Amino acid sequence: MEEQKDIHINKPKKKLVWGLIPEFFWNLIKYIVIFVILLLMGVYYLIQIPSFQNYAIKKATAFLSAELHAEVSVGRIRITFFQSLLLEDLLVKDRQNDTLLMTSQIKVGLKGGLFDLIDGKIDIQNVAIKTMKVRLIQNCPEYDNNYQFLINYIENGNPDSLFSKPSGKPNNIHLSIKDIDLKNVDVTMQNKYQGTIDTSFL
Repeated sequence: MEEQKDIHINKPKKKLVWGLIPEFFWNLIKYIVIFVILLLMGVYYLIQIPSFQNYAIKKATAFLSAELHAEVSVGRIRITFFQSLLLEDLLVKDRQNDTLLMTSQIKVGLKGGLFDLIDGKIDIQNVAIKTMKVRLIQNCPEYDNNYQFLINYIENGNPDSLFSKPSGKPNNIHLSIKDIDLKNVDVTMQNKYQGTIDTSFL
């Protein structure tokens, strides 16, 4: 008699990675990670393109102008590897459409890069300002001036009205500046209540 043999058919088992994650899901995770890395790299290099930087700053200044109800414009911007920032032809007007601040060039070197802004930190190694004019006008009462709306916006994100004090929760932003280089800076403070005009040249 022929000896009967037991035949066992081994069904293929799903391969596990690290004994926990099926191979299919592991590959899916790998592709997602690769896609995210490529996307971040694309955004990073896109930000280095001057035309994209100028397009972005025009959108940003348009948004800021609408927020402040005052004109803000920048002629040109250059960002280099998130470590340095160059602004040219910056103009800020007050609520009466008069020039509050204008400068031909501002160069900023950042220690931690622009990514520190996410944590509310602005660590500036050096600032170089060339040809700036600032016109400050103070009236009576104390908070009736042409720059109060900027102070309000910086402190609580709301410019409020021209004659109001800052109110609400202040923004938690840590700012540090190590070195400042000023060339041809003209600052004028006019106090209409006292009838005085103080001018400083740097």
